[in-house]
Amino acid sequence: MSLYQFRNFLVNKFFNKINKNTYWLIAYFVATSLSQLFLYSFINYRIGKIYLGLWALVVAATSIGQISGFGFSNGLVRYLPDLLITKEYNKIQKIFGTVNFSNFFLSLPFLIILYFPIKAYASNLLNQDLFQTFNKLIAWYLPAIFLNNIFSTYSCLFDGFQKFYLRCIIQISGWVIFTILLIVFFPHWGLESAGMASFFQSIWQCTLAFFITSKYKLIKNGFHLCFDKESFKLVSNFGSKSFLISILVVIFDPIIKFFLTQKVGLSGVANYELVSKITIQARNLLSSINLPIIPKIVEARSVGGVNDYFLKVSYRNLYISIGISILMFIFSPLALQIILHEFDPRLMVLLSIVNIGYVCSTITTVHYYSCMGLDKMSNLVIVHFLYASIACMLFLFLNYFNVNQIVYFIIPSICIFIGSLYNSFVLKKINGAFNWLFSGVFLFFLFESGVLIFYPLTSMIQTVTITLCFLFLFIFIFSNRIKSLIFNRL
Repeated sequence: MSLYQFRNFLVNKFFNKINKNTYWLIAYFVATSLSQLFLYSFINYRIGKIYLGLWALVVAATSIGQISGFGFSNGLVRYLPDLLITKEYNKIQKIFGTVNFSNFFLSLPFLIILYFPIKAYASNLLNQDLFQTFNKLIAWYLPAIFLNNIFSTYSCLFDGFQKFYLRCIIQISGWVIFTILLIVFFPHWGLESAGMASFFQSIWQCTLAFFITSKYKLIKNGFHLCFDKESFKLVSNFGSKSFLISILVVIFDPIIKFFLTQKVGLSGVANYELVSKITIQARNLLSSINLPIIPKIVEARSVGGVNDYFLKVSYRNLYISIGISILMFIFSPLALQIILHEFDPRLMVLLSIVNIGYVCSTITTVHYYSCMGLDKMSNLVIVHFLYASIACMLFLFLNYFNVNQIVYFIIPSICIFIGSLYNSFVLKKINGAFNWLFSGVFLFFLFESGVLIFYPLTSMIQTVTITLCFLFLFIFIFSNRIKSLIFNRL
């Protein structure tokens, strides 16, 4: 195949099958990944791993603030498509204004109250100097969360109108603003500048979202506040379960970091933050791209085609998940080298362990969104409850034993793996719900992970060489199925 023919293949067979939303979702993923890579590298290079661990603790402690929106914005994604089909534009205005009103007047008091337990959470873990820095950071970070709740109304409005690209443009520009301000503020305010940059990033996103909403005339009033009882009942019914899920989601990370701080210290927390941020990027990308599964599975159910649709998307998602994970293994040594300015083989071991859980979660993203579309939100609450409860039980159980520190990093993977199994069990009546677990491609991934965990790695070059060999082996073994996906299923 000539270069010209290959270019035509890419355009005609691949890129033409990807719409504008998908392009921008991928661009947003790349921008977010690069920005966070720069953030962690910058903090570690300028002030060291202890302060990188402190920043990770701030993010974990304030993550509970993410639930202060009470899940109301998510109702826009669920109900706007129905209202657009029926052309009930007045109801769109009312439901948007009600969500805006709820986010504005309910989240602020919640965040003010939250300030005190967050301080109590950190006071038991940090010395006086670090605790003072922690307080300065959350003084900026909590207002940023409030502004993010306001922005979430616009973000979900764009998603409900199937204009994901508008939301991505705003968020990408926000990360550019964050990175520039971090560099400018850091010489004067140190780590506090990360909190300041987050605050101004949130202001920028809210302002830009307002103007874009007005420009595209998605609603009559760009900043509409109202309270409609019927709309509130609609979004709160869906939002209550989303809210409970959000509580359980944000609890999981602080639990892990709380116990890791006790068991292995802030350096251990920094190590976990680094490897988890690297491994979770693939899940974030596929979660974003798979969002259309929710309305599609509803449509498939209405015509009795759930099994066929589920098999198609789960098969595709399985191979994409494993493929991205293998690529992640190749590039992660370079990412760690950039952040830490040296190659640490122990971090590749930790990354491989943590990654097993996240890949299982990525594979079952289809199951997760299918549960949403099939009105199984209560089961998703149970999934996240399992994450938090199993983590607590395992950490407390290990108190009775003298174990190697690396054992503590296995716990998040165990929790997420069990949650992925439960997600599959919930959809057991659908053909192929457990296919991923016994597939050859998943076993191949486990084998590669095992090699990276137990083989004595000594250098970045050696690690990249091994992972490249696995990439070529993956392409060789599964070439026919990969071709099938490229030509027929993408």
